[in-house]
Amino acid sequence: MPRPAIRPYPVHYVTPWKLKDQTPVIIRPIRPEDEPMLVKFHETLSEESVNHRYFSALKLSQRVLHERLTRIVLQRLRPRDCARRRTETGAG
Repeated sequence: MPRPAIRPYPVHYVTPWKLKDQTPVIIRPIRPEDEPMLVKFHETLSEESVNHRYFSALKLSQRVLHERLTRIVLQRLRPRDCARRRTETGAG
């Protein structure tokens, strides 16, 4: 059967964890509803942090662009599919 166009949430990546101070947290993949929190997070980053992460100075508007955030999430969930699609379309 063909793979579904919209895949279910990857629950196998959800992991309970404890911080050093024993605070329980859950590590999970990013969801679409997390986008506003990602934007807020990027607003708090220093220029130095941005340079360390992206190896260049990216403006806030570039870092929080919806299409870019969506592409990053998809690449982390399905790296082979996205790489193949970029090759097929000639996109970079």
